[in-house]
Amino acid sequence: MRLQDVNTLQELISQMVIAISTGGNFLLNIGPDNNGRVLPIFEERLRDIGAFVNAHADAIFSTKPWIYQNDANSTIWYTSSLRNSNGTDPYRIYNPQDQDNTIIYAFVLDWPEDNLVNLSHVISNSKTNVILFGAGHQNISLNFTQPFTLNGGIQVDISNGYCFTSYTARYISNHDNFEY
Repeated sequence: MRLQDVNTLQELISQMVIAISTGGNFLLNIGPDNNGRVLPIFEERLRDIGAFVNAHADAIFSTKPWIYQNDANSTIWYTSSLRNSNGTDPYRIYNPQDQDNTIIYAFVLDWPEDNLVNLSHVISNSKTNVILFGAGHQNISLNFTQPFTLNGGIQVDISNGYCFTSYTARYISNHDNFEY
C-alpha cells in the first residue's frame, strides 16, 4: 500500500460531513494487516476523526438534514436539530423548520481565503445568533451581514484575527431563531 492510496483527514471529514448532511451514515473500513495489526496511518486517521467528532458532536449526533443539504456550488453542508422534539416523528427524514425550534449547523469544508462565509439559505431574523465552533471547543460569537447579492442570506466575516489550526471543516451554528 502506498501513502497516496490512503484518504487524507480532510477527504475523510468531507465524506463524513456530506453523508451526515444527506441523512446517511459514514462507515470507515479499517482493516488489520496480515499480522493482525492496524497500520499507524489508519490509527492516526481514526484518532483524528474521533477528535473531530468529539469537538463537533452537537452538529453530528441527534441531527437530521436541514431542508437545504448544502449551498449550491459550495463546500458548505447543513444539518439541523430541534430544541424540543416532542410530538415529532422520530423517523422523519428532515427536521420541521419551525423558526422557534430549529438550530442550523453549517459545516464549512473549504475555508474561504477572503474569510467571508456566505450562507445563502440561512435567512436571519432579530434573534439570529451566529457562533463559530473551532478547535479546542472554542465558541466565538460572530457578526454577520445580509448582502443584497445573497437574496436574504447571511455573510459571516471571520477575519477578526481568529486562527484555527486543527481541522479544515468548521461549523457555524445559527443558535437562535431564523426564518426560512
